[in-house]
Amino acid sequence: MNGWYQFNSSGGVHIPEYCVPIYSCNTDAPVWMNGTHPVITDGIVNRTACANWLGNCCYWTSTIQVKTCPLGYYVYKVIGTPGSVCSLTYCTETTNSSTTTGSECTYFLGSYSCYDPCETHIVLNEPWRSVNYTLSSSATPNCDSSMMGWYRFVGSGGVGIPETCVPINRCNTHAPVWMNGTHPVITDGIVNRTACANWGGNCCYWTSTIQVKACPLGYYVYKLIRTPGSGCSLTYCTETSNSSTTTGSDCTDSLGSSSCSDPCVNRTVLNEPWRSGNNTLSSTPNCDYSMNGWYQFIGSGGVHIPEYCVPERRCNTNIPVWMNGTHPVITDGIVNRTACGDWNGNCCQWTSTIQVKACPLGYYVYKLIGTPGSMCSLSYCTGINIECGMNQITVSYSKCYIELLGFNTSSLHLADSKCTGVIKISDKRYITVTTLPMSAYCGTELMVNSSYLTYTNVVYLSSIVTSLTYFTNISCIYPRSMKNVLWFSTMRI
Repeated sequence: MNGWYQFNSSGGVHIPEYCVPIYSCNTDAPVWMNGTHPVITDGIVNRTACANWLGNCCYWTSTIQVKTCPLGYYVYKVIGTPGSVCSLTYCTETTNSSTTTGSECTYFLGSYSCYDPCETHIVLNEPWRSVNYTLSSSATPNCDSSMMGWYRFVGSGGVGIPETCVPINRCNTHAPVWMNGTHPVITDGIVNRTACANWGGNCCYWTSTIQVKACPLGYYVYKLIRTPGSGCSLTYCTETSNSSTTTGSDCTDSLGSSSCSDPCVNRTVLNEPWRSGNNTLSSTPNCDYSMNGWYQFIGSGGVHIPEYCVPERRCNTNIPVWMNGTHPVITDGIVNRTACGDWNGNCCQWTSTIQVKACPLGYYVYKLIGTPGSMCSLSYCTGINIECGMNQITVSYSKCYIELLGFNTSSLHLADSKCTGVIKISDKRYITVTTLPMSAYCGTELMVNSSYLTYTNVVYLSSIVTSLTYFTNISCIYPRSMKNVLWFSTMRI
């Protein structure tokens, strides 16, 4: 054996993760995998293959590679076991890989068939399932004794099974069923959870195992089993919730149904250079009182809202608005952050809650609200990914995004063309360029006033197909009291 393999038979579909007893798998020394299987977003990972022999579970070892594929199976890059007359063989076992990949797989007539329950499911629009729906004394309680399969809940009754114990006689039944556990995020795939029915003072009077998956378009699907007895009084409950904080979609409820969209696709694109944190107010201050929705920032002014307090009268306004918190990664989905307006010595004189999502092509989108007052002087600022450290200034770009815009990543450099960009070893999605908070280093210039030290430089990028050169000014601002600290930090490098 030498190459990539998929196992697909009644003998099994993946290499086991535990030490297999000797003489198993029709050999003397069975080979197993010392490590866990990856999820889809891990890509290709290295694992150790071990052969069990003479009381040593890892008597022989080698490095193999593993990848999880979108349709619910694993592939392995394995090497041959030692010796032409060896007694070592890679083992397999039968399992449903859906608990990690997010697909539902069944074995039939010697092969596996997989499908995505986010696409293949039964939709239920039954308002009586709501946790707010109380069973009247004259009504017949509902019963889910016939449920079996994957379901999605929609409508005014709710879109998700509640995660807390539901009082008896709710959801138009006697013993309402809830989920004892949290909902997954998209990268979790399909997970197991416990369904509990509340009755007789016991929130988990009846229990069963269900499966749950978070879907890309912002909803959940559930694999449910029937509740016991044909004349039962147990029903799965629902509640209304916006799942966007976990799934990465923005959902709204209207006319009894939930509508979801991906803000990475549906957003307003703004190319407004005046929003740059390097842009000092020189005219009538701008105001963002009319903003309401999802936005992406592009252009020379910057592509994201800065994570640091921006000095007053920048971004062509009096009160520049920045983001108090870090940007998410793709797997975080949509997250909440605090927007702050800097004024009168208070970096958070005005605050509001915004939402942020990292998109697959390397940019961010923001759900913003209007700043207060039609005559306000508050505007959301933009900038590039810049870290103003004590001994280093680092500028980062998404490699994927600048390539998408038609720029040559190898052309990235500062005012001193010898200071060029490098691909980050820790995260190859980004290309960075660095300088020091030191005058003349890599072309850095220093401006000083009574309060601040401002170090400036210029970042250049060249187009792949034209002679166009893109440039953006960068700056890092430090309190003047830090002058000696900065000098000491840079002298140590």
